[in-house]
Amino acid sequence: MRGFVERIAEVGRAQQKISSIRVGKSTTQDVERTLGRPGDVQLEEGGAQVWTYQTVNPSVLAFIPVANLLGKSMQEDNLTVRFNKKGVVTALGRGQHRF
Repeated sequence: MRGFVERIAEVGRAQQKISSIRVGKSTTQDVERTLGRPGDVQLEEGGAQVWTYQTVNPSVLAFIPVANLLGKSMQEDNLTVRFNKKGVVTALGRGQHRF
């Protein structure tokens, strides 16, 4: 139970950090200071960048062999931050996938 409570608190902190990022205002430096280094950086034509943050979290079922046969015992959360050539946030995207 303690791990679950800690995970809920961690999710709350992450959401608070993400909500502090402002489209049209926050910069690459702001985002890196808030979220840390991204897991992936894509450089696009014209100098734009796309940063991706990803976490994979197993559920309790992932560690129970028979229960894991039901599938969907892992959750992947993604955050994509798009910057213009000046390094200012132009878009944020979030996604989630269970497998």
